[in-house]
Amino acid sequence: MGSGPEQKRLSGLAATLGIEENVTFVGKIRAAEIPRYLNASRIFAMCSEVEGLPSAMIEALSCGLPVVMPDVGDVTTVVIHEKNALILQDPTPANYAAAVKRLLADKKLYGQLQAGALKSREEFRELYSLETAKEIWENALFGET
Repeated sequence: MGSGPEQKRLSGLAATLGIEENVTFVGKIRAAEIPRYLNASRIFAMCSEVEGLPSAMIEALSCGLPVVMPDVGDVTTVVIHEKNALILQDPTPANYAAAVKRLLADKKLYGQLQAGALKSREEFRELYSLETAKEIWENALFGET
């Protein structure tokens, strides 16, 4: 997805690889549209070399998408290998391809990771809800309530 100076080359590459029917270059989209695109997907792959705690990964998990990504930054505070994600210790293109193929071929593993992603969503709701934030601030400002 996306647009920019590499779009023409990447469109050509998709055609050369015979995957152009599976790749859509949508350009910039509004934040409100992100869940629609995630919900139309089967897997979320993030190829970052450096991350903190990526909100895109959290959004993908919240949509029930199994995640494929490297062990960078704080990602393993949220994703767990073979629970809600496949974490690549050696994030080469071949290893990404193998992980995606594995997920698409192994329905049991896919279902396990999808269920784990949805469980993560429920944990996010609990940990990051307005009610939880309110309680934290009240405790910080006024002591235990």
